[in-house]
Amino acid sequence: MRRLNLLNIFMISLTILLIILQLNSSENVSSSLFTYNEFPLSSGARCLDGSNYGAYFSSGEGTGKYSILISFWGGGWCGGLDRNSFLDSCLERANSNLGSSKTWQKTPGELYGLLSSDPEKNPNFYNWNRFDIPYCDGSGHQGYVQDPINYKDTNLYFRGHKNVLTALQWAISQVGSKYIDKFVVSGCSAGGLATFNWTQYISDYLANLGSKAQVYGIPDSGFFVDHLNQVTKDFDYRKSMQQLYLVVNQEVAPISTECLKDHKGEEYMCLFAQNLSNYIKTPFLMEQPGYDSWQIDNILGENCADAGSISKCSKEQQVNLQEYKKSQNTLIKQILAKKPNMAVWCPACLKHCFGQDDLNSTSWAVPDASGNTINKAIEKFMKAGMDQTGNRDMDDEVDWPDNKGCANVKAKFCYKTK
Repeated sequence: MRRLNLLNIFMISLTILLIILQLNSSENVSSSLFTYNEFPLSSGARCLDGSNYGAYFSSGEGTGKYSILISFWGGGWCGGLDRNSFLDSCLERANSNLGSSKTWQKTPGELYGLLSSDPEKNPNFYNWNRFDIPYCDGSGHQGYVQDPINYKDTNLYFRGHKNVLTALQWAISQVGSKYIDKFVVSGCSAGGLATFNWTQYISDYLANLGSKAQVYGIPDSGFFVDHLNQVTKDFDYRKSMQQLYLVVNQEVAPISTECLKDHKGEEYMCLFAQNLSNYIKTPFLMEQPGYDSWQIDNILGENCADAGSISKCSKEQQVNLQEYKKSQNTLIKQILAKKPNMAVWCPACLKHCFGQDDLNSTSWAVPDASGNTINKAIEKFMKAGMDQTGNRDMDDEVDWPDNKGCANVKAKFCYKTK
């Protein structure tokens, strides 16, 4: 009888232990998944179609318990060289997940890139508080118009500035401003440009709250160059951004007040990364492809590049692409010369947004075969902090296809439009 009692006690204890282990395991799994938080319309935050805005969150733990990473969605902009074509573009976006939250997943589960909870895939941020910041305002996560613009019997809401502020305040509240030790701002494409736009603002905002958090910026493919279009022989990208400014920035100006002072009469130029860079004081690592495939198509006007290769481009087109890369990298080097807080990781690859690819892949290494992958570059950058000496210019001096690791690599895209 005594042996039976001891056996029963043992079995009960074992069962309890297994239940505890299972609960702990469940907590670990659930803490790595993203959940959706929808903001009420009373917050003022809205998508283009008027639907509720929201953001995704995965809580941090361990060494990342008091660290925050936010990642802005990419997805281009409403585009057009006049008001009607701009609004036509916005109207089309309002029927996609880049203009409406109606089709957003409420329980997306695990995400990729810098938002991943896998320590092998994302060793720098896997256990941080990670916030996925959706994009549905059409204006680059900025701009604001109080009243909806009625266009073709449809109300369009431009609330990018309010959307970001609402998400930012909510993200900070999840940890507490006085507890935050590190805060990383990131995003690809339009989200990369938003990183140029918001990083210094967030640093100043936290400081005003009394926070001692160190803020870092890591934009991915967000350095959009003001360049001549080879087809139209005009500066179409500049004119398109000027039109965006005229529609959405009359009530709330671009974010950098210092930039605005230096560009009186041309305030829309404060929507350009090459200008915003001058006013960023935090540690800032630009992840930028030498040949940005979106820019080659949409700014330069050459549509010959495909599947990681420019081999189908004519000799004249290849000359234009090489000139474009040189122009971009010259601008970046000029910024680095003035800004010791800034660094660049720029492989001679055809690519737009690295976030969905393997961040440990040696295909994306600068220089070729160096092992200096995206994750390695970020690790060095984070350790260096404000002192980027010796770690600043990770830029391929070669042209395509001499970085053989990424020549002809077909890359994944970082966002969906439908």
